[in-house]
Amino acid sequence: MKEKIHDKLQRVQREIKELQEDLPQIMGVVAVEKFKLNFEKEGLIKGGRISKWKPRKEKRNDRKILSDTNQLENAIRFRIVSKSEVAVGVDLNKVPYAQIHNEGGTIKTKHASIDMPARPFMEITPDIDKSIERVINSFMDDIFNS
Repeated sequence: MKEKIHDKLQRVQREIKELQEDLPQIMGVVAVEKFKLNFEKEGLIKGGRISKWKPRKEKRNDRKILSDTNQLENAIRFRIVSKSEVAVGVDLNKVPYAQIHNEGGTIKTKHASIDMPARPFMEITPDIDKSIERVINSFMDDIFNS
């Protein structure tokens, strides 16, 4: 009996350590999935609600907003910064228009200026934290209930 408890404790310790090592990967994957979901919903998901993006002026186009080539959505990546931190973003060298679409602003040319509405697709929200927490809790349940 003692041996079984000891073995189980060792297994739990080992699996918790593995989970800790995997946490940055888990956080990055969940954040990228949530940011990509904003493209599918054509708005920012925050507090369980969708703040729809401003529609495009050109009405004849049926495609989703910010989804002409899907290059912007597919450019969202993460990198592990430390054991407890990840950075999620878009390489602006590859997709230079990402920031203006996310934050909005004015594009100036020699002869005109265009006001680009903000269509936030990459904003850390409590929803992302809750999703990460749910995934971690699921892993913890598996560890303790197996």
